[in-house]
Amino acid sequence: MRNLQPPHPGDPGGGGGPRTIVGDCVRDLDDGQVRETACDGTGEHAPEYEVTKAVDARHACRASTTLYVRLGGGSPVGCARPV
Repeated sequence: MRNLQPPHPGDPGGGGGPRTIVGDCVRDLDDGQVRETACDGTGEHAPEYEVTKAVDARHACRASTTLYVRLGGGSPVGCARPV
């Protein structure tokens, strides 16, 4: 189901949706896990990182990548940078 009018929480950066995708923001839970949060800071927690690229393996991320996020699909590694 999808809202008929924006905002759509599952859209990139919205802070919702069934899985993390490129354009989403996350916060680090300090135990090797992350949780998605709204990029505009309107969520319960402030964003710490933005997923900028999806790749096949960590070595394909830019050297400036500071966090790797597990994604689904054909490119299972998300490269994230601080926001």
